Amino acid sequence: MLVSLGEAPRIWAVAAVFGQARTLNRLHAELEPRLADGDRLVYTGNYMGYGAAVVETLDEVLRFRRHLIEQRGFEPEQIVALRGA
Repeated sequence: MLVSLGEAPRIWAVAAVFGQARTLNRLHAELEPRLADGDRLVYTGNYMGYGAAVVETLDEVLRFRRHLIEQRGFEPEQIVALRGA
């Protein structure tokens, strides 16, 4: 299925996370102040894998998405989580 991200000043891509919840949390902390109105955030998938914290990783993706929608005014379609491999 193809989905248009629409007009966006910037599109941020988060590559394969592989169950590294702490690393993802640090990335989110670095990324958040750089996000601007209208930006898009795309997770390219591969949330599970080498790391031991798969559930925590998925929780972190959902937590950050919810935070951006509730606190920063992002629309749900501005945050895309692809399935990956």
